[in-house]
Amino acid sequence: MPSYAGEFLSLALIHFLAVVAPGPDFAVTVRQSLVFGRRAGIYTAIGIGAGISVHVLYTLLGFGALIHTIPWLMHAAELLGSAYLLYLGWNFTTHTSPTPAIEQTATEPPPHNKQMALRSFSIGFFTNSTNPKATLFFLAIFTTIV
Repeated sequence: MPSYAGEFLSLALIHFLAVVAPGPDFAVTVRQSLVFGRRAGIYTAIGIGAGISVHVLYTLLGFGALIHTIPWLMHAAELLGSAYLLYLGWNFTTHTSPTPAIEQTATEPPPHNKQMALRSFSIGFFTNSTNPKATLFFLAIFTTIV
C-alpha cells in the first residue's frame, strides 16, 4: 500500500480542488432545494451521486483509451453535455414554480410524491452524468493517475 500513497494523495487533492469549485451540480441542487424544498434537494443530490457512477464505470472499462484513439468521440460527449446544461439553464431561467418552498409556512410540509422524487433524482443524475467538467476530470486526470 505505501507504494500507492503518492498517487492516492495526488488524486485526493485534485479531486478536492475539483469539488470545491462550484459547477452545475451545485446550481441544480440549490435550485431544486429552493423551489421544491429540502426533500427535492436531497433526491437531487442522491441523483448526482449516482451520476458519478457513470463516470467511474467508463473509466474502469477503459473508455479513456478509446477516447484518446477516437477524438471525435470526446467532442461528441462534450457537445452532449453542453447541450443538456444549456437546456437546464434555459428551463431554470424561464420556468416559474407555482408554489416555491420558501413561501410555505413552517407548519405546512412541502408536497411529496414519488413523481417529484423521481424527477429530482433524474435531474441530478443527468446533470452529473452529462457534466463536461466531470467528464474531463475523469477522462483526463482520474484515468491518468489511476
